[in-house]
Amino acid sequence: MDEKKMEYARQLEREMNWVEAADQYVQLLSEDSSSSLYERAAWCLSRAGKYSDSIKYLEKLHEIEPLSAKWPYMIGYQYYCQKDWNKSIEWFEKSLERYQDYFVVKYRLAYAYIQIAGKYKKLTKAEYWKALGHLKDCHRLWKTFDENKKQRERGVYSDINFLHGKILMELPNHRDEAINCFLKALEINPTNEFTKYNLAKTYYLDGDFKKAKENIPTSTQYYVVELSAYTDAKLGDYPSAISAITKLLNRRKKDYLFSFLASTYLLSDNLEKAYKMAQKAVSIGQNNHKNYYILSKVFYQYGLLNKAIENLDKAIKIKKTKYETAYKECDELREIILSKMSPDYHDDYI
Repeated sequence: MDEKKMEYARQLEREMNWVEAADQYVQLLSEDSSSSLYERAAWCLSRAGKYSDSIKYLEKLHEIEPLSAKWPYMIGYQYYCQKDWNKSIEWFEKSLERYQDYFVVKYRLAYAYIQIAGKYKKLTKAEYWKALGHLKDCHRLWKTFDENKKQRERGVYSDINFLHGKILMELPNHRDEAINCFLKALEINPTNEFTKYNLAKTYYLDGDFKKAKENIPTSTQYYVVELSAYTDAKLGDYPSAISAITKLLNRRKKDYLFSFLASTYLLSDNLEKAYKMAQKAVSIGQNNHKNYYILSKVFYQYGLLNKAIENLDKAIKIKKTKYETAYKECDELREIILSKMSPDYHDDYI
């Protein structure tokens, strides 16, 4: 092997010049087909984002060492980076067949399964429960690690706790567990803004708005600004909530933000602005059932009961069409309104 070429390849790798480093390692393979060169070439190609090329060299390593769990994992990871979840799962499973307690593989596998489960009716998906099973295995394995191994794997364990918290936070009966997961992740990585945000969001979903406010990170990211405004509204600080969302609308004109403003103006007894915001929400998001529900509430406050019913019916129809489910809030408000309408009732627009 040409030692000068080898040192040059290593230097390029140290400089994170991944493409040229990979080219050098591939050239060296023509002189010496050692496993280490295949690995370096695959690694550099992966870092360069050339995942398909990386797979070719990793498959060669898998042929050379068929009993190794590392190469199926690395092949799966290339598909994982390309968001080809099914192929990544196929290879991760092969890796676990060779080493069933492969910590990082269980985490990656759980993440891939969650992506396949999606957000809609995820509790009915087998992939959701498989993901939870692998995450529970990760916690079990963590307890068996000595301090040295925990130190090496702490970054992965932070990611595991974050993912576990994300999975559980939408489930009302598991939010305490989700909060504990986020807190564990923050013990390892206390400055992670996204973990702080999700911890605050979990407190918000659980109805602990003071805790949510305490944990919201300082950030101009739109989702953080939105959560902060939603929390302010729940705490009765309507001016702060309205101000934050009004500013956000300058760079992010979304129907749900206008809808939020409409509901907040309703809470602060500003019916005229509530009406304007609700109309704006509907004009931007004509297929969003929530916009018609807010508009119906505005009409109800105005005393225009037929218009309120008309918009409730639109909301109910849209949700039924899109999600094949009833709209409980609309049904309840509809019953209240109908109970107040006499046989000869008509809206007084004047």
